[in-house]
Amino acid sequence: MRRMFLCALAFCFCGYSLFAQAPKTPQPPASQPQHVTKQALCHKTANPIEVDGLLTDWQDVDAKDAMVPGEADNVQKPKRYKGPQDASALVYTKWDDKNFYFAAVVTDDFVRNSHVEKELQEGDGLLLCLSPKTPSEFPAPKPDQPAPRYPYGFIVTAGDGDKVKPQFMTIMDANKNPVIASGPWLNEVKKAVTRTRSGYHLELSIPFSAMPDLKPAVGRAIGCEVCLYESDTRVGPTRRTTIIGWCSVKDRMDPTEGGKLTFGDANKEKAVYPISSIHAEELIKNPYKPTGEEYVARKPHDPFAANGIPFGLYFERSEREGILRKLENEAVQKIFNRISIVCESYLVTWQPERYLLKDLSLADAESVSKVIQRLGFLYTLTEQDEYADLARRTILRLCERSGNWSKQLDSPERLGGAAKLLVALAVGSDWIHNALNLDERMLVEKTLIDVGGRLVGVAGGPKISPNDKIIILSAVGICGAATRQRNELAKEWLLAAERAASEYVTAGRIGESADADAALFSIFTLVDPLKKALGRDLFSVMDMRALIARRMDALRTKTPSGWAIDPVTVRYAGQVQACVLLREAGENRDGLALWFYQTLFTDMPSSSRDADEIYSLL
Repeated sequence: MRRMFLCALAFCFCGYSLFAQAPKTPQPPASQPQHVTKQALCHKTANPIEVDGLLTDWQDVDAKDAMVPGEADNVQKPKRYKGPQDASALVYTKWDDKNFYFAAVVTDDFVRNSHVEKELQEGDGLLLCLSPKTPSEFPAPKPDQPAPRYPYGFIVTAGDGDKVKPQFMTIMDANKNPVIASGPWLNEVKKAVTRTRSGYHLELSIPFSAMPDLKPAVGRAIGCEVCLYESDTRVGPTRRTTIIGWCSVKDRMDPTEGGKLTFGDANKEKAVYPISSIHAEELIKNPYKPTGEEYVARKPHDPFAANGIPFGLYFERSEREGILRKLENEAVQKIFNRISIVCESYLVTWQPERYLLKDLSLADAESVSKVIQRLGFLYTLTEQDEYADLARRTILRLCERSGNWSKQLDSPERLGGAAKLLVALAVGSDWIHNALNLDERMLVEKTLIDVGGRLVGVAGGPKISPNDKIIILSAVGICGAATRQRNELAKEWLLAAERAASEYVTAGRIGESADADAALFSIFTLVDPLKKALGRDLFSVMDMRALIARRMDALRTKTPSGWAIDPVTVRYAGQVQACVLLREAGENRDGLALWFYQTLFTDMPSSSRDADEIYSLL
């Protein structure tokens, strides 16, 4: 079986193994977009413009003179872009002897940029690049020479509408130094943003003293490029998903790929399309349209709608805002950021349709399970559709290939792998329920019932260890909760899992091995499904306090200054870290459990990297 890592960013998580791959279908080469030098007019203003974001000094401009980012050929990463309604703009310019003025009417279905002072390109905003030369004035490029770069460039953002105010910065060169040196001119820069129902209005003035080679005069033409930075990140640090340019096709920083901006006199003609009377998408001749194979956003976003999540495994709609508030805590933010980073890597590297999912090892099953649950969980928090889409494709691939991973249950490793994937199917499909159509939901439900039945049949076999038995029956119990509406055996499966958990604990089988941690974690994953499906409280059925205390005693050591956590031992306790300690500390106010949890995630954050991040965050 061939193996490789899914992404270097995922180094802090367990390694990901790739499975037997389906043969690739040759694809015809795609036609390359061609650069077209577009033109815009920059009218002179008789009076200095008041930069307030209201655009009251721009009533004489005409959309026919504007720059319009949004044509299909000028969109980078189009598979993450849903069209002009997602992000497009009408960009206007004016000038006087002292300042260059810039205004934009931006259409954006979700406006947010969380960054301050640096990395402004990683959220919603605009890039403005200017050059003393027009594209045609540059000499023909030579193969051994680098492409020319814009000498002047600026980024301005809309902020996040709350704590982060609109930001401004100059672009950086290859060595991450500003292309324009700081100076008194920075104090003369003015910016303002006003949010609208369809996006935002942006206004900016930059003194020509910062750009001495751009001395304006009527009739002079310069090089120019305007790009929209697009991000739909709803929670956590924003990350750029798309760049929508005006002229550039490959390199937005290359002035030979830009457009031509001509300084003109004051506009004395009546505007055909006055500012704010028309949206960019009405002027875009060749808008980008997602193809049938690409995922199109569902609106309005509501992953917890009444016809959405059917069960609410582990958290419900009413709890979402509370979970988001947890992100203000630094330790919780670190966990969330780890989930976000690895999910971003999935969007680039994970292609579920390529894999046959045959002869899966337990590590392989663990990897697929985490892909589904991380993506599904992040979708429910961020409402970013690309996470739901990739989770959906992975879930459907698991269902289509269920015969490859669920029929030859002839070893503890295969049984454990099937149990992992069964839980991922149940929980993942619950979290992205409204991303699945009716036929897909029925396919998932059928797979859960079929595989759950097979696991029940072998869980009581003589070669099954107590640890493996509780792991398998816990997975079957969760499957029963997820399929309870049309599965007549659902209640029986849940009760069988509860009995197995009680017998396991009563027999005092909790030890110090990784298998014991996995079994303990499986028991705790039953708590919510049992309570929601049957109204049964697992905490009242068995003495969980003694169980947790026993496991913690195995993970802590006595030191001269008191108790501490052994960092070597704790690396193998990832599954017990998750919901076990926090649940006990929160429900029973257990001081020892609370100390243990806080030590693990605050004092020793690096050691928590093996924990199940989702349940830890919850």
